[in-house]
Amino acid sequence: MQKKRLESYQFENYEKVRDYPALDLTSKLSPCIRFGIVSIREVFQKSYGRNEQFVKELAWREFWYHIALHFPQTRDLEFQEKRRGIRWENREDYLKAFLSGKTGYPFVDAGIRQLIEEKWLHNRMRMVLASFLTKVLLIDWRFGEVFFIEHLLDYDHVVNVGNWQWSASVGADPKPFRLFNPILQAQKYDPECTYIKKYLPELASLPCEWLQNPLKYKLPYYKPVVDYYERIKLAKERYIGHVPYPDSQGRTYEL
Repeated sequence: MQKKRLESYQFENYEKVRDYPALDLTSKLSPCIRFGIVSIREVFQKSYGRNEQFVKELAWREFWYHIALHFPQTRDLEFQEKRRGIRWENREDYLKAFLSGKTGYPFVDAGIRQLIEEKWLHNRMRMVLASFLTKVLLIDWRFGEVFFIEHLLDYDHVVNVGNWQWSASVGADPKPFRLFNPILQAQKYDPECTYIKKYLPELASLPCEWLQNPLKYKLPYYKPVVDYYERIKLAKERYIGHVPYPDSQGRTYEL
């Protein structure tokens, strides 16, 4: 079955469809790579020349392995020394809401439900969840890493640590402070709320714009555990005064 997936996957379409979690159009080869059912070389040979972005994603995996080899201390320690003193709040009620998928943000909660139910999670949602936990709830990235250990079928500790540090803006990443606004992410990548309604069927009858923005609309659902916009102000202060600054194109990385 796994070999068949590798043979049949349309790598050419990957870049166009990879960001929409409602679509089952990513390769889903990560568990096969993790357990050696297919080798990374096989996947590279099949994808090379067919989609540059997919090959870049394979390169990210190798990059994290190089970081782990040359900087073994980063298994439990932030790669960036200046980010080792962040004052995480680690509030138990916030963490409990996150782990149980009751944050009050339907897009975030849908991702948590997918992870718990399927033991797999779309890559876009991995970034959204990690950003929400670390930047919005100000909970140490190591709690999230352990949560993924518990549930991910494709769990790879080297890749998991690398990606969590990347999402928390404490790892080997040149961009200073990357944000994934759960409201903007839902509006852009789940425009018809197909993903939200699949994993939160109790909300299926509500208008999509309500589900995308629980701060604007009062839902018959869990109250948002925090106000995203208020928390981001605090996060910028906590990151040792490192307020996001524009790059050469004027972006501040709020995606």
